[in-house]
Amino acid sequence: MDTPIREFGARVPVKKGNHLALDGTNVWATVNNSGDKYTYVYSPPLTAGQGPRGSIDTAGELLAQAVMEPDADGDGFGDETQDGCPGNASATGACPVRDRTKPLMSRLRLRDSLFVRGTRVSYKLSEDARVSFRVQKCARPVGKRCALWRTLKRGIVKNGKAGRNSLRLRARLAGRELADGRYKLVARAVDPAGNRSAKKAKRFRVVD
Repeated sequence: MDTPIREFGARVPVKKGNHLALDGTNVWATVNNSGDKYTYVYSPPLTAGQGPRGSIDTAGELLAQAVMEPDADGDGFGDETQDGCPGNASATGACPVRDRTKPLMSRLRLRDSLFVRGTRVSYKLSEDARVSFRVQKCARPVGKRCALWRTLKRGIVKNGKAGRNSLRLRARLAGRELADGRYKLVARAVDPAGNRSAKKAKRFRVVD
C-alpha cells in the first residue's frame, strides 16, 4: 500500500551547512528502500541546546524534500509564502500604506493682538502633530503695511493633539524681551509621517 505524500509547513531559519531533521514517533515512517542512505534514530529525541551525541540505530531511507524560501529582510518569514511584505522586517502581513495626508491646521487665533507681557494662542489640528511657531518682526514698516519681515532666532515647538490646542505666547523669546514693534506669528504642523501642513500666520504688536 502506497503511503500518501504529506506536507508540513514550517518556519525554521536555516543557513548553508545546516542539517534538517524530522522528529518522528517511530521508525515506521521510513520507506525501507535499498541503498546506503539511512535515517538516524535518536532516543530520547534530541533537544535544542543539548550537546552532541550519537544515534542509537538506523532505519531505512526517509524520502523527504524541503523547499527553502529566501528571507531578504531577515524577519524569519519566507518571502514567497509567509511574508506579505518582503523587504520590511517590521511587517509580516500586508505592507503598510504610507500616510500621505497632510495635517490641517485651522482657527489660529491670538486672544490679544496688542499686548505687553504676552497672550494666549489657540489653534485646531486635524490629527496629532508637532507644531512649530516662528516669530517674525517687521524690519521695514511702510505705513500700515510691512515691506520686510525678519525671522527671529529660536522658535517654539509644541506637540499638538487632534482637536483644539492652546499655548502661552510671552513677550520673550530665547530669554530676550521682544522690543516694541510689529510682529507675526507663523505656525506649521508636521505629523508623525512627515507630512507638513500649510503655514498659518497671525500678526500682533508688542508695546512697552
